[in-house]
Amino acid sequence: MPFTIRGKVVSGLGEGRKYIALPIYYILITEILDGSPFLGTLNVEIPTSFREIIRSCTPLQIKSVVMNGQEFGGFYYWLGKVRKEHSNNWIKCLLVRPYKSKHPDNIIEVIAEINLRETLGLRDNDFVEILFACGENSWF
Repeated sequence: MPFTIRGKVVSGLGEGRKYIALPIYYILITEILDGSPFLGTLNVEIPTSFREIIRSCTPLQIKSVVMNGQEFGGFYYWLGKVRKEHSNNWIKCLLVRPYKSKHPDNIIEVIAEINLRETLGLRDNDFVEILFACGENSWF
């Protein structure tokens, strides 16, 4: 059962690009998206904690791993779609919440094959709608 939430676009910490570019994450995200991800995330402030979303909408998970003595943190994720509020242009995306995050609990990171800010004409404080595929390993 899909779950929809409205959120506000906010500036990030600039670290999404760095993590997506790491080979282990790049390969994982490419496999999940079935395409190459844009090197960056769209940060969306939601009106609740990501923990509340987990209670309502089961995520999939990538577990943390240690390789060559370095830990790569896992993350919760949902397949989904995002659009600028009042638009008909839904974009396939990956909705992510890293286990270890510097963001407050009400921030979800959105990853797509394209630059969402440019493609959807988004600026900070614009609103988006996010459609989560709960517990599903395929898009709607």
